[in-house]
Amino acid sequence: MWQLEHRTVQAVLKRSTQFYPHRAALSHADGNPISYSELMNQVDRPSVFLRDQGADEGDTVANVNENSPKWGINFIVTTRAVAVPIDLNFYASEIHQGYRHSMAPNIQVME
Repeated sequence: MWQLEHRTVQAVLKRSTQFYPHRAALSHADGNPISYSELMNQVDRPSVFLRDQGADEGDTVANVNENSPKWGINFIVTTRAVAVPIDLNFYASEIHQGYRHSMAPNIQVME
């Protein structure tokens, strides 16, 4: 039986990248897929950024972004922080309310 650490999103992505590097992992609505190997490479960027900002396991991080595969990329970070999604297309008041309720210490937009 697999231990719990083998069932995290990060572990599943690593295993999928190992066995299916060229298969589609995420896709835009218009069908432009991102392969598992591309996804793994793109996950590293926000992970490094969050660690550099001092985010640690269990910290809350507000993720303000457009509704796209970027959501998945920004959620699958190796810091194991708690990601709170806030849609960039919301009104400013809704973004502010979402951020306040997230209890995140600061807010960053990651491209």
